[in-house]
Amino acid sequence: MNFSTKFVTRTGLLLALTIGLQLLSRSLGGTQLITGSLVNMMLLLSTMILGWQGGAAVGFFTPIIAVLLGIMGVPVLVPAIIIANLVLVISYYFINDYNQYLALGVGAIAKFLVLSVSVKYLLQVPPPVVKMMQIPQLYHAVIGGLFAIALFRILKRIDSDDKIFAGD
Repeated sequence: MNFSTKFVTRTGLLLALTIGLQLLSRSLGGTQLITGSLVNMMLLLSTMILGWQGGAAVGFFTPIIAVLLGIMGVPVLVPAIIIANLVLVISYYFINDYNQYLALGVGAIAKFLVLSVSVKYLLQVPPPVVKMMQIPQLYHAVIGGLFAIALFRILKRIDSDDKIFAGD
């Protein structure tokens, strides 16, 4: 794979925006619902703008940076979150051509299943963390995805001359 400077720059900007939203949400006392939905929105928005590789890059780095910045306090969850993010992004990307809402539903359910199985059977985490990483994650992915779809439509209307979304 040969990634252009434009692709790497856009990916970095979307990653920085995602981390900024996490920090802003945390500093304003944002709940898991708000922060999780914003992160999922950015994962899918990155996928819509950059393709699965860009969404995957954002999904890979956000949990690592969240731990390093103290946004997330359970480092043992990082690998499961990375895998779940990748499953969401890739599912959405490849099903989106058929129907974006089906893509969102399948991706959100797949992400939920990865996280749910991970915390219930693979990782040793306290019961409140198990609960937090199950059904709420499905809600966050769906809510974030719906916001991403709406925001992408707005951005496409604003970008009528196709400068933001034009290929390399």
